[in-house]
Amino acid sequence: MTLLFSLPIHENNENVRDTIANVQKYNPGCWVVLHVSAAFSDFDRSIKEIPRVLMNRVRFHTKHSQTSHVPLHFTNYQFAVDHGVDFDYVVILHTSEMYIKFGAENYIKNYEYSLWFDQEHQPRSSSWPPMYLSKQNRVFRELFDANNSYNYLGNLIEGNFWHRNLFESMVQWSKQHYSILDMGWNYASEECYLPTLAHHLSKTKNFGRPINAFHHREHYINDPIDVEDIRANKDIVFWQTNNWVYNKVPASSLNTYSIKRINRDINDPIRRYINSLDQ
Repeated sequence: MTLLFSLPIHENNENVRDTIANVQKYNPGCWVVLHVSAAFSDFDRSIKEIPRVLMNRVRFHTKHSQTSHVPLHFTNYQFAVDHGVDFDYVVILHTSEMYIKFGAENYIKNYEYSLWFDQEHQPRSSSWPPMYLSKQNRVFRELFDANNSYNYLGNLIEGNFWHRNLFESMVQWSKQHYSILDMGWNYASEECYLPTLAHHLSKTKNFGRPINAFHHREHYINDPIDVEDIRANKDIVFWQTNNWVYNKVPASSLNTYSIKRINRDINDPIRRYINSLDQ
């Protein structure tokens, strides 16, 4: 089974190389497709010469929480398809994220897609921008009753995955209603759009939990104990297990394979610690 990692990049060539090396170490045989922000003017184009790395030719400006990544991930996917890449699942990857355990593909292959919450368990809050703005914009149009907030799902996008067939359905449904590049709404719409669309288009409703632990005690992780506990499959506290706020409720890390946020500085102690791990 082969994973295709969709990776937005916007700064720091050393960090980009480190991210690619890390994900390829823990996911042998995977592909990585890059979207390079149009604002990344000094991007080192030799990075795309790394084996099993592709660079999307479509480039537009990206900005954290203020630019939709839906067209980014859709065009990354389409670029890989157009270049005949053989893969089974699409997985989101970020440059402040690092893999710390092997075996993600053995977990992913059991599910059609990932989701933090179904409709019965989704926390509802009008103060969470991606869900509120998606509802205001009626972004799903004819898919369901766009006025019913029960139909909207939301979760952090790190570590999410989709079977290739389902992701293809998501892209094709979107093309029927939008021009993909016109979906660059000025908020992180992917946090609502991708989980909601996947759930409603899925034929099996067979979803697992995303494979990333997002620690949010500080902006960046600064203690290796967070990494060690996940590698030991201990219960840990991370951002989105039961809510999208940091509720300090421990949850299993058994099927957690990556962690964020890690400082993008190549000399960051936690980054260097992860890179020193043998297995």
